[in-house]
Amino acid sequence: MDSTQQVITRFAPSPTGNLHIGGARTALFNWLFSKNKKGKFLLRIEDTDIQRSKDEYYDQIVSTLKWLEIYWDEEPYIQSKNIESHVNVANTLLKNGHAYKCYCTEKELEEEKKLYLKKKIPYTYSKKCRDLIEPIGDKPFVIRFKSKIEGKTILKDLVQGDVEINNRTIEDFVILRKDNKPTYNLSAAVDDYQMKISHVIRGDDHKINAFKQIQIFESMKWKIPEYAHIPLIHSREGKKLSKRDDASTVEDYKKIGILPEALRNYLLRLGWSYKDKEIFSENESIEFFNLKNIGKSPSKLDFDRIKSMNEFYIKSTEDESLLKKLVYYAELYKEKIPKQFHETIKINLSFLKNKSKSLEDIYNNSKYIFSYELKEEQIQKIDKSKLNIIKNIYSLVKKENNISKDYLKNIFDKIIETEKINFKDLGQPLRIILTGSEYGPAIYDIANSLGLEEFVNRLELFITKIDKKNFMSDKCFIEIDGKKYELPVKKGTIGPSVVDVRDFYKNTGHFTFDPGFTSTASCQSNICFIDGDKGTLLYRGYEIEQLSEKSSFLEVAYLLIKGELPTKDQFNEFSSAIKNHTMVHEQIRSFYNGFRRGS
Repeated sequence: MDSTQQVITRFAPSPTGNLHIGGARTALFNWLFSKNKKGKFLLRIEDTDIQRSKDEYYDQIVSTLKWLEIYWDEEPYIQSKNIESHVNVANTLLKNGHAYKCYCTEKELEEEKKLYLKKKIPYTYSKKCRDLIEPIGDKPFVIRFKSKIEGKTILKDLVQGDVEINNRTIEDFVILRKDNKPTYNLSAAVDDYQMKISHVIRGDDHKINAFKQIQIFESMKWKIPEYAHIPLIHSREGKKLSKRDDASTVEDYKKIGILPEALRNYLLRLGWSYKDKEIFSENESIEFFNLKNIGKSPSKLDFDRIKSMNEFYIKSTEDESLLKKLVYYAELYKEKIPKQFHETIKINLSFLKNKSKSLEDIYNNSKYIFSYELKEEQIQKIDKSKLNIIKNIYSLVKKENNISKDYLKNIFDKIIETEKINFKDLGQPLRIILTGSEYGPAIYDIANSLGLEEFVNRLELFITKIDKKNFMSDKCFIEIDGKKYELPVKKGTIGPSVVDVRDFYKNTGHFTFDPGFTSTASCQSNICFIDGDKGTLLYRGYEIEQLSEKSSFLEVAYLLIKGELPTKDQFNEFSSAIKNHTMVHEQIRSFYNGFRRGS
């Protein structure tokens, strides 16, 4: 390269999908190389594939590069706006004898391919139209470049070293289609020349294209840029990473809360090294980057390493800046964090970000602050035996108006000693009550972040819920005429928890449906209870009213007496016995008809 020539690199993505992680690394390497050489970095959008190119992907590429803080010089170069120049170059090559018109039909080309396949040799165009002298009427044609057929070409690659190829292996490739649209290799070569690109740095899957583009440059007598082909990124399994793989695009990493500086640092080290240094500031990246330290072998994507790098940057980021990133991330991918909670989160970031490997982790850790909900399924995970302990903590905290770490620790230590339990036995239910989740920060940190009022409110909410619904106790109490009675609570096969009133009737005479039928009905069933919420009789979670609508009175009578609905044989036997005792039969019928099903 001429030492006086300015270094100009380019990143040339196609707007046919979200920016690939390999494309992001290519952009980074181009940007760093140009900045290291005090040159220019240009962005070129290769949008000539009209069917697949979309504006939304163009916008996504631009916004992603900005998110990575990879900024280009000058306005983005839009390839489709330069098609006329590409076509003119194709016609110039045709005129100068470096290209020719090919009239072969798709059917003829398919026949050629079948022949090559039969001979088990790689297909290249047969060049049958290469030496035609006269045009074939109005027959449609493509323009093919007249590739060299003798000798060898050596590509002096700045990463791969000298790469040699036999010229006969390069086919006469199409540069202009039948619809007068240029192909990739022609457009890329023309654009690189017109943009004065000095170094083409790209993935090594483009090596064969370099040989084709060099021939175009030579035929047009243009100065050939230098080429550097970077090994591709492979998956952990060692396969080429494709857009169909998980976590293959930059957007995949943004969604889980990877910081741009962390991803950029990781991509820098993915295939490039400088001594044993791992962490690079932006200035260090520019100062130390060079092409000679890029490895020649593919690099494997290591997601654990990305998260580890991200954890480092999370811890290193100032709280004010980290809060802004968290708020922006939540607004894009999660639930928006209300502004009134921003300061609380910032003050407590020291522990909220502890062990967090992503913004998503911080978001989940802090969600209890701004989006609290105590769901029944979480309440059910709390050991019933801890209810009185929770109530005790609530009473002490409310009495002393104190949730300092020292005070809480003193309370907890006494409870642990008295109840002979571990801190986990105490901490787990408290964490669920205070955050609505089994997972989260330490109890002392949670208490400090909530403040006294909210801490008390959440304990109170929990206690109110369990007192109202008896979620947590296998006992309940009822007071009649100034006397308190204890009743067992049972969970039905389906439906809500229920209060067992059978013994209560025997002891007090309360809660029966018809005292005249006590011996044969309401107190004999083993599975009939009162729904504690509605005050209705249940059978395995079903209301008797629902059963009575679908059953005969004898079936319900059997249920009340035996505690089970009868089988066919049991019903026939019961029916026969009852009908042979007319008085009993009539009493049961009368009971059934007068049964207050909603009582």
